[in-house]
Amino acid sequence: MSRSGGVDDVDWSSRGPGAVLRQLGIIGLLVGALLLLHRFAVPPEGAGFDPTGLLAFGFVVLASYTIGELTMVVRLPHITGYLLAGVALGPSVAALFPYAPAPFDRGVLNPQVINQLGLMDTLAVGLIALSAGGELRLETLRSGLRAILGVLVGHFATVMLAMTLFILLISGVVPAIELPGFGGIDPLGAIALGAVVGAISFATSPAATLAILSESNAKGPMSRTVISTVVLKDVVVVVTFTIASVVASLAIGEGSADGNVLLVLAWHVLGSLGVGVGIGGLMVLYLRFVEKEVLLFLVGVVYVATYLSNAFHLDPVLLFLAAGFTVANFSAHGEAMIDSVQQLSMPVFVVFFTLAGARLHLEELAHLWPFALALVSVRAVAVFLGVGLGARMGKADPGTRRYGWMGFLSQAGVAITLSAKLGEDLGAPGRTLSTLLIAGVAINEMIGPVLLERGLVLSGEVGPRDQASSDTPPSTETPRTDTPG
Repeated sequence: MSRSGGVDDVDWSSRGPGAVLRQLGIIGLLVGALLLLHRFAVPPEGAGFDPTGLLAFGFVVLASYTIGELTMVVRLPHITGYLLAGVALGPSVAALFPYAPAPFDRGVLNPQVINQLGLMDTLAVGLIALSAGGELRLETLRSGLRAILGVLVGHFATVMLAMTLFILLISGVVPAIELPGFGGIDPLGAIALGAVVGAISFATSPAATLAILSESNAKGPMSRTVISTVVLKDVVVVVTFTIASVVASLAIGEGSADGNVLLVLAWHVLGSLGVGVGIGGLMVLYLRFVEKEVLLFLVGVVYVATYLSNAFHLDPVLLFLAAGFTVANFSAHGEAMIDSVQQLSMPVFVVFFTLAGARLHLEELAHLWPFALALVSVRAVAVFLGVGLGARMGKADPGTRRYGWMGFLSQAGVAITLSAKLGEDLGAPGRTLSTLLIAGVAINEMIGPVLLERGLVLSGEVGPRDQASSDTPPSTETPRTDTPG
């Protein structure tokens, strides 16, 4: 097994069609079992306990994992398979087949089931952020701080500028490319909204980044620079989005001046980081003086801390990042915590990315695909220019200067959450842009992991899949599981 809980980088095509047929056969058996269980074992609606969420969970863990293995036939990362599985099992595809047998008529992962599996999603987010914070080591930050800051600043400047100009152009300044439902915004309002879109576009998925780095077992300066920058970006994204949203709401007449906005922002960011450090300190004490049932302890910490973050309006991602950073850097038991998190990573990866795929709205992509493709393209060019420029200013390694941009394209939870908030807070223009952004995230979520893996291969920090499977002798060591991303 790989560090992600999957098998090592095996070239399935070299093993002949029999291996692929066996995987397809497993999926067929799982589909048949699910159909039979829904036909004969699930009680009618209103009969009391509803087991569909549990059935979906078991099916997703097994079927999505198998589909993730099948993606290796075309040398794609496991998580691409999980995302595709989520799309296939979600409501968007189910809408195309309304007469399919239950549960495929509504989607195995329909909104009701996704809501039932929310606890698993909460666990996944917490473990992912803990792992991401644990990857931020002080010695790494000290040695690579110039390169990290260079990439962060260069990337931020080009993305904010490019997205602001893009939104200005589609706001009606150029009538031929006006976004439907977005016209009539004055230039100042469009620029303010462009800054909000820029903040969301600056976000990169720590989950996808960690998943690919761990699955490929990548090691090197580019890997360290990418993951460190991605984690630090979350703080920048939250601060920039909050400020830009307030300015945009005033510019388009959807809000009023609030003198407490800086206080709210300070509590949201600094409070989250402070509480996270405190929780990290408690974890350090537990690992030092108890160090028993660490897995159960981590699960409990995730749910209690998530409850606290919701109750006191904190950001759970920032909170867990700070907790993971504290444990990893100020405890001799930090590595033990990371290893414990990794033991839970395989089912967490499968469920997290499958649910992310199920939440993608293909109908929105179908309606706005020309604008969504333009958004993704402009963002990709801005990332390419900004990361390259920043890496040169920061005197980063040659791999980061050439291929580092490939590590910043994937998007998922944070971008989707902020896009939804944009739609809620900024009226009709916000709802239009929210739909556009979510359609863009759907594309970035699919292509980002693939490009990151390719960039790692080109930089020489990981070998191609066929070389990894044919040239590497079997190891006698017990492999580590994947760090959740």
